[in-house]
Amino acid sequence: MKRCTKCGIEKVAGEFNKKKSGKDGLRSYCKGCEKLYKEANKERYREQRKRYREANKERCRDYYEANKEQILERQKLYKEANKERYREYQKLYREANKEQLSEQRKLHYEANKEQILEYQKLHREANKERYREYNKLHHAKDSRRRDERYIAARIKNGYTREEAVILRGIYKSTKRGEQNRDTCDQLFMAGLL
Repeated sequence: MKRCTKCGIEKVAGEFNKKKSGKDGLRSYCKGCEKLYKEANKERYREQRKRYREANKERCRDYYEANKEQILERQKLYKEANKERYREYQKLYREANKEQLSEQRKLHYEANKEQILEYQKLHREANKERYREYNKLHHAKDSRRRDERYIAARIKNGYTREEAVILRGIYKSTKRGEQNRDTCDQLFMAGLL
């Protein structure tokens, strides 16, 4: 048992983080108090890390190179465990830096235009079936949207939904055009369709 010097509560040794230089090998604050302290001084810790990295660039780079696989694996596990938090951060970052990111994309495209176009061409050729399927779905959605707009316009002009649907079918089966739409309307009103 050990007493936390911050909250004054006696706790088991597992409630304290390790500290090699400590008399008993443990920190004087319990994990809960330490967490609260770090939360309250988040900006201070961030500044300290930034100053350290700037002062020890070479050392940090060497450490990264020596432990690259472990670091990348840790990052991957963190992203998987915190997907929602990571997505939210990315969304906020993109919103806050919209113009800067847009400018970077433009510059990147201009600098690498030929490679990008070549890659897109190869990708389209390698995934013809996927593109065909996507285009079918996309055109079907567009067609449904156009149908709904046409029907909504006919309903505004005084037709019932059933009449508007019939008119849309007639209009789609004949040659399209503004004059043809009006002709369909006139023939339908006259009872000839």
